[in-house]
Amino acid sequence: MGTLKDFLKSTRFFSSISDEKLVTLSSRMKRHSYCKNQSVFTRGEVGDFLGFIISGKLKVSVVSESGRELVLDYLEPGNCVGEMSLFGDGKRSADVWAAEPSVIAMISNKDYLALTQDEPSVMYMMAALISKRLSNTNNRVESIASCPLKKRFVDFLLSCCERSEDYVVSYTHQQIADMLGANRESISRIFADMKNNGILMKEKGIGRFRVIKSKLRKMSEEM
Repeated sequence: MGTLKDFLKSTRFFSSISDEKLVTLSSRMKRHSYCKNQSVFTRGEVGDFLGFIISGKLKVSVVSESGRELVLDYLEPGNCVGEMSLFGDGKRSADVWAAEPSVIAMISNKDYLALTQDEPSVMYMMAALISKRLSNTNNRVESIASCPLKKRFVDFLLSCCERSEDYVVSYTHQQIADMLGANRESISRIFADMKNNGILMKEKGIGRFRVIKSKLRKMSEEM
């Protein structure tokens, strides 16, 4: 595993920050390892740190009043978690668990906010991320309530393409089902149909597949 400075430099959040400042920032961060299904933090607790995912995958979810879990997202390396604690009352807005063994670089909110004094672009980027995540969550909830599953799946894949330059998506069928309010069997049937039509191609590794974006967009336009 490389240095924290090199990891930070590779993320979109800190790629423009000088090496000198990254050395200082990384000296204030700590690596934390989590086993599969271990809690990172829970909804409602006061948060005092921000995390950047070095390896693994984190599940972000909330539980409804009826007790049903709604998975909002699965976050992969290079992404951040806990950003909502930087604003408002500082309370966590969701539960976060390790979906697989994961390593996170943690920094206190105080140290992160100190960095933004000299590098306001870091805060602008974080604000844009929060806005995008809230929009995606609202769209997904509305979609679950009003759209057929296949349409939800297509829209989900299109949103994934926005986050991946090579259009390679890394989710298991169960993880996709969790996010779309469906069962795994239904997702597997849609996946098989898209694969037969050349829209999805299996990649090496568990849960990895490539999206043929031009064909996906054509399907979306015909729906």
